Amino acid sequence: MKNFDYLQLTDNKILMIFDDIFDALAFYQQTKLPTIVIRLFNDKNVHFQKFCHKLNEHYEKIVLWPKNGNKFESTIRKKCLENFDQEKIHFINSKQTATQLLCEDSRTKFDSLLQDLTPIKHPFILNFHDLKDDVYNEFSDPTISGVQWSRFPKLNEHLKGHRSGELTIITGPTGCGKTTFVSEYSLDLCMQGVPTLWGSFEIKNIRLLKMMLTQYAKKNFSFTNKQEFDLEAETFAKLPMYFMKFHGQTEIDLIMRAAKHSVLALNIKHIVIDNLQFMLGMNVESNYDRFLKQDFLISSLRQFSTDYDCHITLVAHPRKEKEEISMSNNSLYGGIKASQEADNVMIIMNKFNARYRCNKYIQITKNRYHGSLGIVPLYFDKSSLCFSSNRTIGQLESTTMTTNNNTNDNQQQPIFDNNDNKSDFVSDIYRMRYQIEN
Repeated sequence: MKNFDYLQLTDNKILMIFDDIFDALAFYQQTKLPTIVIRLFNDKNVHFQKFCHKLNEHYEKIVLWPKNGNKFESTIRKKCLENFDQEKIHFINSKQTATQLLCEDSRTKFDSLLQDLTPIKHPFILNFHDLKDDVYNEFSDPTISGVQWSRFPKLNEHLKGHRSGELTIITGPTGCGKTTFVSEYSLDLCMQGVPTLWGSFEIKNIRLLKMMLTQYAKKNFSFTNKQEFDLEAETFAKLPMYFMKFHGQTEIDLIMRAAKHSVLALNIKHIVIDNLQFMLGMNVESNYDRFLKQDFLISSLRQFSTDYDCHITLVAHPRKEKEEISMSNNSLYGGIKASQEADNVMIIMNKFNARYRCNKYIQITKNRYHGSLGIVPLYFDKSSLCFSSNRTIGQLESTTMTTNNNTNDNQQQPIFDNNDNKSDFVSDIYRMRYQIEN
């Protein structure tokens, strides 16, 4: 068979492919649909790919009916997947062959099988070809890593950027500065053009904006001079920053509807919720109900960030633990749902870090995108309410140089090296002392 042009003369848009010639003849006898046998294509004189290309253009459905247990079944599927449009390929899943059905002399069974065709490409199953271009972009496109922080370069080293579609959880002990840090953290991104929606359930929006304006200007304003205030407010108002009109305990459904509207109408790419416990409130019958409600909210936020390609930053309180015990992902209040669903987990630590000579730092305990865990030092400047003050860092460098000079004069080696794991050496000493005394 060197010429298959007759297959293109028919008005039928369904092509049947068999691996057994008797099954093909049986099916054609009952249906009169265009039918071919794949084994005939093994002839080297047949230009198989060119032939398939012509059939692919003419037919809307390519239907496979291989014989169960036949060694050629995998060959049929492979050749069809390689040479036909996968959207057009279907198969008949029947325990009986066409020859067996013909023996029963039932045309209705053939018609029924044709109506119940199974597409070979499932809408929820992908292969490499479906994702190849996206995978290449992960290697070649630097913007895939996300928006870079300008005030927190150490975050860029570990997280590689702020990406849409992720869930970040920030926690830390009471009074450590979670809201203050997240305010500057989100302001930094917003100043680079990331549309941001704030849901401040713990402090009112007026107080939050007062803090943001101070961080924005990087100086403390008395605001007795109305002209000075108007100047800063005019530039700040141009930022794509929005605020939810909620405070305290709020229904989850109301929050999700507001978030959905903000993404669709305002193109919001970053939603901040501060904080989880204040939003849920205490109006539940038991701790079990509270934890169940919290898990439901976290699951909803995780699904929302994925569906709407929006980054969500969630501030949450940790469990109450002894000061000498270092916090971890298990310290998050409630169940393990929060740390499981989160892409990034950052814990603000209120203790001295010897390597960076700071009394407060962020411990990155989960980083799903890049996997890099480590420490981000925080240097708080009270006048500007910033954790990224250049003035404070300058003082730190001066102090570090003085310390190094004293070390060289005494010809002693420093106790600490560049390993972040040894940065908690001082805290470990206090922990050991506590265990001995108790």
